[in-house]
Amino acid sequence: MWSTTLFTIRGIDIKVHATFAIIVAVGATQWGAAHGLRGALFGAAFMVALFACVLLHELGHSFVAQRFGLKVKEVVLLPIGGIASLVGKPQSPKQEIAIAVAGPLVNVVLALALGAGLWFTGAAANVSAATASKLAPSWQTFLLVLTAGNASLALFNLLPFFPLDGGRVLRALLWMKFGELQATRWAAGMGQVAGVGMAAFALASGQIVLALIGLLVLIAASRERTAATLLPPLHALSAADVAEVPAVELEATARIGETIPQLLRTAQEAFPVVANGVLLGVVLRGDLVLAAQRPELELQSIRALARQVPELPSHLSAAEALKTLEEMEAPLGVVITPDYPLGFISRAQVFSKLAQLPSTTWPAKTSPRPSLRASGSPDLPRNPA
Repeated sequence: MWSTTLFTIRGIDIKVHATFAIIVAVGATQWGAAHGLRGALFGAAFMVALFACVLLHELGHSFVAQRFGLKVKEVVLLPIGGIASLVGKPQSPKQEIAIAVAGPLVNVVLALALGAGLWFTGAAANVSAATASKLAPSWQTFLLVLTAGNASLALFNLLPFFPLDGGRVLRALLWMKFGELQATRWAAGMGQVAGVGMAAFALASGQIVLALIGLLVLIAASRERTAATLLPPLHALSAADVAEVPAVELEATARIGETIPQLLRTAQEAFPVVANGVLLGVVLRGDLVLAAQRPELELQSIRALARQVPELPSHLSAAEALKTLEEMEAPLGVVITPDYPLGFISRAQVFSKLAQLPSTTWPAKTSPRPSLRASGSPDLPRNPA
């Protein structure tokens, strides 16, 4: 949401969020207050250049991840930094370390290169070591503050607080000794403590941006710790245990306008679209809301209907099923047995199922779900188009 794709490199969409304008405005305001229009232009240009370095940092992570076979969907630039969206996760501590250190290493190289430029051009002798607020806008100052910016990015990201890069290295080291699950719990727990401390310090000192970063560190660490806690029960449940027949299936020839009342009667997020008992694809609730502007069109005309629906063998664990959906970027999959489709599975559905179970019963198998055949719904093909 609110992101614009600038370009694509090696299959990675490079996006900038609409709120990125805030950080550019902050840079322009800080330098413009002391140096007028020239300072404002300098501050805006510096922020753009600094975030170009942030982009290179994220591409460092992304390219190494691709070497290990991981898919990188996009890199989004936000006022608080960049986020690379990886599909899947490292399969060993060594992979985790390599991916984590790649980003800060890029900033170290940039800082050394810029510092060398300052030294060999003699510019270092012409700028003061004072704070940036006392420096006048010039190309020498630009190189100096950009060098310092890259050094700061490298040092900050190497702090051992998950999910910062240093925290991921810490988790990898703990992984080698105690296993991935326990390592994630400990590293994420430290990240939670660090996030609270960072946000509290930032608020006390009036540093709003740092407070936001601390809050995001806390949220990301908490989510990772929760995911680690849910991993054992996800492995204990099979895809067959959590497969369900959707409450609502949509006919391909139905008018888009006719589907809106059905959306209002269910909290279902993904809807199978069938024609004569054949699964054509899946549409999300959001797809239908957007398409509602053309209520007279048939449902099968929605372009999103081409979304692939993966087949998931019923014996897969729920964790393996969710991993497959993530790797294929699919909203849901059809769970199959050797004889017939059993039902559908989605991320929201699996975690809803877990929430209904007492934690003391998580390792136990749940009762079988009704199959599509038993429900009276049309049989789906073994190889949905």
